[in-house]
Amino acid sequence: MLIVAVRILEILFAIGAVGSVLVLILTTIDDLGVLFGSDEDKPPVQNERAPRQLNNEMKAAAPARG
Repeated sequence: MLIVAVRILEILFAIGAVGSVLVLILTTIDDLGVLFGSDEDKPPVQNERAPRQLNNEMKAAAPARG
């Protein structure tokens, strides 16, 4: 019975190691794409409102002092 439990733990360890290697490979590919600019086809994310408008809205929402 103990041998079966050890074998199950070995299998789980191997599956976890393979998953970790896969994550490392995928994140390396993604990071290399970012570093070398292959993400140029994606438009930059922009806020719907201009920063000045957001600042004015925050000031208007703030409670009055004094």
